[in-house]
Amino acid sequence: MAQATIGEDQAPATTRDRILAAAAEVFAERGYEGAAVSDIARRAGFTTGAIYGRFRDKAELLLEVVRGVLESQQEAAVMGFDVRREDAGGRLGGAAGDGTVVDDLHVHAARAQLARDRAPDDAGADD
Repeated sequence: MAQATIGEDQAPATTRDRILAAAAEVFAERGYEGAAVSDIARRAGFTTGAIYGRFRDKAELLLEVVRGVLESQQEAAVMGFDVRREDAGGRLGGAAGDGTVVDDLHVHAARAQLARDRAPDDAGADD
């Protein structure tokens, strides 16, 4: 069965957006440790060079995914909309701690930041 790439149904506006959308999917499916930059690139329809040209390393990519999710939730909360949306796995966003992808991303982002703090010279070597 062929793996779908981001953009087959609805293409985000920019390369960066496509990479972030693909990264969110791959991180949600495999977790931070199980996600390879090459898999994210393949899902987005780009090379790893396109990713490393925009993000320092996999940890920074995860942090940007989390930042985007949190900003979307904040905007929705300010506007008074319910931010719960369902993905193919049945969960995408909600409040931290409720077992959603957002909660998973918080955990992975914290682990990524700890890994970055412990090994700052390993940038880009996590694929």
